[in-house]
Amino acid sequence: MSNISEIMNGIKADALALAKTHCDEFIQEANAAATAFIDTSKEDFAQWALLVSAGHLKQKELESLVRGKRDLVIMKALKAKGLAQIRIDSFVNGIIDSTIKRITG
Repeated sequence: MSNISEIMNGIKADALALAKTHCDEFIQEANAAATAFIDTSKEDFAQWALLVSAGHLKQKELESLVRGKRDLVIMKALKAKGLAQIRIDSFVNGIIDSTIKRITG
């Protein structure tokens, strides 16, 4: 298992790349929302990474936990700017997928 700093930095880098792909005109807002989600979830991600590496948490269970945090990804600023919901959903789902990949290695 990678250390939590590597996991967090990787997720943040992935989020920035996703922001450039899905939210090009609102990169700063998207990146700020993603960073807030990641920073708020750091303790959970660290705990889940330990559980995954110890074999106590299966990938499907991890996916469920990370997807349950979806509501924490605050995209109100993007919605207010007029970004289409489908683009917001693609961005959020990309962050969730990245998080799962980074935690499971």
